[in-house]
Amino acid sequence: MIQLDKLSKIFIQKDGTKVKAVDEVSLTVPEGEICIFLGPSGCGKTTLMNTLNGVSPATNGKVYLFGQELISNYEYLKTQIGYVPQDDTIHRQLTVKQSLYYTAKLRLDNFTENEIDSKIDEILDQLGVLHVKNNLISKISGGQRKRVCIALELLSEPLILFLDEPTSPLDPQTIEDFLNILKDLSNRGTTVVMVTHKPEDLEYMDEVIFLAKGG
Repeated sequence: MIQLDKLSKIFIQKDGTKVKAVDEVSLTVPEGEICIFLGPSGCGKTTLMNTLNGVSPATNGKVYLFGQELISNYEYLKTQIGYVPQDDTIHRQLTVKQSLYYTAKLRLDNFTENEIDSKIDEILDQLGVLHVKNNLISKISGGQRKRVCIALELLSEPLILFLDEPTSPLDPQTIEDFLNILKDLSNRGTTVVMVTHKPEDLEYMDEVIFLAKGG
């Protein structure tokens, strides 16, 4: 469960002006649900999400994940969090398998080679991209790359998955397939928090948070 208590985020510009990007937001996201942050560009969607995952801590207020305050317990809680930013962060000259393998070697230090191979196949199959396992990342589609980015995060089996505008570069058919995959993840117990500006994504969501200008 995610809980926010009067959360605010203030940025100070170079001239000293204070800009409030998130304004005293309080909300609860139950475990195993998909929550969407929806609103116009510049309304604070990504900023709010980044206060929840610890990338950019709040100025005021508190975030609780599973009843634990985020900042004071961050070293532990970050192991339970997966985060996929809007821009792909994977090396395009690696194959899909290589990308997941090197990440697994860093995160799954107690796994054998066979266990890593099995884990990679399991996650890629779950996300519908097992058939591109041996392809270069530079040669797969945008939708497939987004799934590979999620696969990297799923290696460590996070309890919460944060996604920043994952459907933006995708075509309508790919979006439908992608959102069905997220629904399947939530049904398996993963809480998904997603930023979007597309109202059509609402059909697949359990919780919707609308943000206006000023957060």
